[in-house]
Amino acid sequence: MDSASLEDDPDLQNKWATLLSNMVDSEKNIQNHVFPYILGQLSLPEYALLDVVVREKRDRVKRLGEELAKHNEHFGDLENGINQKLAEVKQSIASEKELPNGFEQLKKISQLVAQRGKLNSELAGLRVKGRQIEFRIAEPQQIPDGALKDFEVSNLIRLGLAKFLREPFADPVQIQIPNDPRDDYLSTEVEVIVEYTDTYVITELAELLILACSEDLDA
Repeated sequence: MDSASLEDDPDLQNKWATLLSNMVDSEKNIQNHVFPYILGQLSLPEYALLDVVVREKRDRVKRLGEELAKHNEHFGDLENGINQKLAEVKQSIASEKELPNGFEQLKKISQLVAQRGKLNSELAGLRVKGRQIEFRIAEPQQIPDGALKDFEVSNLIRLGLAKFLREPFADPVQIQIPNDPRDDYLSTEVEVIVEYTDTYVITELAELLILACSEDLDA
């Protein structure tokens, strides 16, 4: 605890006071005794940056959690509604195919197939939306580029508060596929170019540290 008495920055002194108070508060249940050492190794800009990033992450997770709960609440009704429309369209297509061939019949089938494709896309989008929200919730929180100097980022990495992350990404490509209205399936070949972006993200330890040094954040 010697670092607490040696700290001369008022803002960090307040963080020391909060940390020591939380560590003796049984309701906070802070078991990690490495926090005083880590706090003693941080400069004010480094701590301030971590505080901002952690709060941004918690706000994002809370917002997306509410969005996911709302999606799950209405998922069943929306899925049933789309499936009912799909069944009606498929029945209409089958009925049209039993009629003699003609321009108007082909036109009607083409319209129904397009409607079926739109409904299938809507259904697929609905089913994947929940997983997309869960993925966004689990995404690590990035440290903004240029927010800290290189040696400060290195210090955060040394203390286990940040880590380097390389993420793959691919730009979407729009393609047009000729469609025979009597065909149920389409096929094509698509070339996907994968690139990478390098970034730094905070770790779970960083979040726990900020929680331990804050009066207004709960675990």
